[in-house]
Amino acid sequence: MGVPKPQMRAAYRILPTLLCELRAAAGLSQRELAGRLRVAQNTVHRMEIGSRRCDAVELIQWARACAADPIEAFKVINARTK
Repeated sequence: MGVPKPQMRAAYRILPTLLCELRAAAGLSQRELAGRLRVAQNTVHRMEIGSRRCDAVELIQWARACAADPIEAFKVINARTK
């Protein structure tokens, strides 16, 4: 069966949830956020459902595009993984 993809692990599921929360708090649609990030709307969708990974740099860009503090985003991830 092999090793599951990292984004399929339970601990990783925290990140897609946070991405959705950041976008919703900013009052942005997936399309609007995609425009700010200069990516396709389906990329935003796939990251929010966890079918596409989000690396640290992308999380920083995502938070900034949502007018959120990237450091606070990392703190939320850290707190939720304890």
